[in-house]
Amino acid sequence: MNISKILRGVGVSLLIASSVLVSADQAMAQKKKKRKKKHKKEAVAKVPTQKEIRNAEMYFTQAEKYFMLEDMAKSFVYFEKSLEFDPNNAAAYFKLAEISIHRKELENAKKYAEKALELDNTNRYYYLINAEVYKKTGELEKAISTYKSLMANVEKTDEFSYELAGLYLYMKKYDEALAELDKVEARFGLNDQVIFQKQKIYIQQGKLDKAVAEGEKLIKAFPDEPRYVLALSEILLSNGKTAEAQKMLTDYLETENSSQVRMLLGQIQQEQGDYVEAKKNIHSAMADPKMSIEAKLPYVVGLFQKMTKEDVKEEAQKLCELLVKVHPEDANARALYGDYYFTLNEKQKAKAAYLKSIEFDDNNLAVWQNIINIDFDEQDMKAAITHSEKALELFPNQAMLYYFSGTAHLMEKNYDKAVNALEQGRKLSGNNEQLATVFYGQLGDAYNGVGENSKSDQAYEDALKIDPNSEHVLNNYAYFLSLRKEKLDEAKQMSEKLVKLHPENGTYLDTYGWVLYQMGDYEGARTNIKKAIDVGEASGAVLEHYGDALFQLGDKEEALKFWEKAKKKGDASEFIDKKIKHQKLYE
Repeated sequence: MNISKILRGVGVSLLIASSVLVSADQAMAQKKKKRKKKHKKEAVAKVPTQKEIRNAEMYFTQAEKYFMLEDMAKSFVYFEKSLEFDPNNAAAYFKLAEISIHRKELENAKKYAEKALELDNTNRYYYLINAEVYKKTGELEKAISTYKSLMANVEKTDEFSYELAGLYLYMKKYDEALAELDKVEARFGLNDQVIFQKQKIYIQQGKLDKAVAEGEKLIKAFPDEPRYVLALSEILLSNGKTAEAQKMLTDYLETENSSQVRMLLGQIQQEQGDYVEAKKNIHSAMADPKMSIEAKLPYVVGLFQKMTKEDVKEEAQKLCELLVKVHPEDANARALYGDYYFTLNEKQKAKAAYLKSIEFDDNNLAVWQNIINIDFDEQDMKAAITHSEKALELFPNQAMLYYFSGTAHLMEKNYDKAVNALEQGRKLSGNNEQLATVFYGQLGDAYNGVGENSKSDQAYEDALKIDPNSEHVLNNYAYFLSLRKEKLDEAKQMSEKLVKLHPENGTYLDTYGWVLYQMGDYEGARTNIKKAIDVGEASGAVLEHYGDALFQLGDKEEALKFWEKAKKKGDASEFIDKKIKHQKLYE
């Protein structure tokens, strides 16, 4: 095999995948332009013998094998070894440049790429790899020169005028960029991407009339493509030419029919105060089943933010109903209706719409999360468990779904299942410290539920390392320590901190009072638990705690009254009946 015959194909797959730029010495490029016939430079080094060529080919083949295996270190060594026997092999230098780029050794890459091009100026990929290096090193003038040399020396490379235009545009050389885009258009015909690029340049130059003229060229050439009308309308609107945009859309609809154009016209009319015509056009577009639901959603979603007005609320509902009617089996239409009710805090109707949505397409995480949030709002933990576990089958890597599942199991006192779900979610929380704190806090509760006190304490400690002011953790950790009568000084510090921060929070006041109770400070307990009762409707547990404190202070008659209130209220301890019956403390 002769290596010189294969150099054109070497490394093509790597370079085609990237948008590369190419360069050569400017003087060399000018010199080559004068030559009518393309040629390879004669090698400076001596011509290798047949034996040397065979050795070069053997090492080159080995290098290629390791390159394909992505063992770049060995590949590099073998390409270098090949060059020892055939120093004129441009393909080997090209591959060394590729490897150097992979290693981010740009100076070496430039040296090898330039050598490959020096040896062979007929291979487009050698130009392209030079341009890639120049782009990475910021030598954009060299990249531009290389493109020019490529197009001068290699046939069928006119398309690189578009890449040249991109470079000029990046360097804010707008006239040069336009000249190259004109070449592309002259060579390949009218192209919307070229037109759009030219419009951007004209707008940058403040030449709106020329940008509009370019857009009109597209509309004239493709009158059945409404997207070109819409694109030009957006340019006019963003430059304050509302009247011109409205006229263009109106004129277009006289000869062509497009719901998207009608939709945009309706929105402009609405902003101009022409509500009757606006509503007519918008409803017409919304009623078109051929117009995608994705094109309709943004307008309706925008209405949700204005639903404090009754007329907007009614319009939003009508459009939601219309979309469900026009797209009866579209999950997004149902989800949108759910969002409408969710925004109005009509959670049951929202949930019904969301459940209908996942019947058609259950692959919408946001819909599942809304459903589960409503389950929690309704205190329906069984439904929350069912929905979160169904959602986890579809989205097994979503930490929040494990939080929902774990929390629902925790509230249902399924402590083992809560631990499993919360541990999974904690592992997925990654670098999100806020989320990790939430998981650690819930794990503290769950491990307490299964009686693994050391793991519970550790989870709370881990949470406090991230957020020392976590209210949930400070309160629950202190309370559970008080129940176990362990580390009461720490429990006091945590609950006291909370009470200072939130002096009107009945739950925190009760926890602080109960910690003081366990420390034997019955007067402090009575004072704080009484505050907890006074600031809001107290639970049976709080009323029972107050009765216990009164009993310890010798006010047994008053204690009995509060024990009876606690029993009536519910949520009291398992000892409440014995306390009332025997009028004595049981713990």
